[in-house]
Amino acid sequence: MNESKRFKIMNSKLSQGIMIYDKLLDKVSVDIATGNKQIDEIIAKTTVQIIQNPDFIHNPDFFQYIKDVLYDSS
Repeated sequence: MNESKRFKIMNSKLSQGIMIYDKLLDKVSVDIATGNKQIDEIIAKTTVQIIQNPDFIHNPDFFQYIKDVLYDSS
């Protein structure tokens, strides 16, 4: 699905959703299952972005990023 240096976003083995696997800790950090795969993916991508850069949420480009992720997932 999606990769960063530390996190891997992939289909969940525990539910119908998406999981964020932390390569550094060698375990699943988050399992997201809203019932809508597209929303799960948007939440996962945004979560990884915020974890990697907590100040990102205060960035004026934050909402543009969310918009980009929404249109990219379509």
